[in-house]
Amino acid sequence: MDRNLEKPSSAAFCGRIITESSRLILREMTPEDLPLLCAMLQNPEVMYAWERTFSDKEVREWIDRNRVRYRSCGCGYWLAFDRTSGKNIGQIGILPEEIEGKKQFGAGWILCRECWGNGYAAEGGKACLDYAFRELRVPRVIADIRPSNHRSVRVAERLGMEAMGIYDKAVGGKIMPHRIYSARSTDRVQVPWNPLWKKQFAELEELLAPVLKQSGGTLRHIGGTSVSGSAAVPVIEAEYRPAPEISAARIVQELESLGFFPLKSEPGNGLLAFTESLNLNFRHALRIRMS
Repeated sequence: MDRNLEKPSSAAFCGRIITESSRLILREMTPEDLPLLCAMLQNPEVMYAWERTFSDKEVREWIDRNRVRYRSCGCGYWLAFDRTSGKNIGQIGILPEEIEGKKQFGAGWILCRECWGNGYAAEGGKACLDYAFRELRVPRVIADIRPSNHRSVRVAERLGMEAMGIYDKAVGGKIMPHRIYSARSTDRVQVPWNPLWKKQFAELEELLAPVLKQSGGTLRHIGGTSVSGSAAVPVIEAEYRPAPEISAARIVQELESLGFFPLKSEPGNGLLAFTESLNLNFRHALRIRMS
């Protein structure tokens, strides 16, 4: 067998390589990638969630926009290639986002139609999350997905991302509802005491002030970050006990308005656990103890 047939084609190496996975090479796109990107961005099946395809001019602008992102924030959509064949799989990357006025970093994937169903999006997405946490040192990565885009929803779930509500996003001049998914680094390493933790708890308390005012009760800073002078995993943990007459349904509704969404809780333990809120950049965990 000709061993050269097992090597990636030169197209896989035409831009700066960013990261790799077991099957994929992710590299920066270049102006010479116009035909590859036209094949994706002008395919109605690939672009169905966008509800439109791109013109040649828009594809060139897409390339230029991502090349600007590479220089300004060190990330963007990258082209993904099969490590063995060199075939272009699609584009996968980390992009700067703004969700309701807050800056975030978002994971995104657009795959060639013939490459669907092979696990490439999840594999490339995992490589991008690892790169974002390890190299870019970002505090959190989100994904904003059309609720009807069931394939991408399954990818986010395979990546362990948590659903965090729906918001309206402008795409191509249209307002489209998107569901937000969020991921944090799985590293949970203790670090020395940091007086910033008290200030961060105060920020969490300030965000929750409307709920505390309406539903009464008490909010406590718990866990390792609440103990002055002690090393801890830097996650601001809080437990809120509302007034006895307040129902769980009311608390959930009030917290969702602040960006907290319920997680699955163990039945019978009296605790409701919630996602982080995108309104806060530091790691935090909120639990509600019903009376």
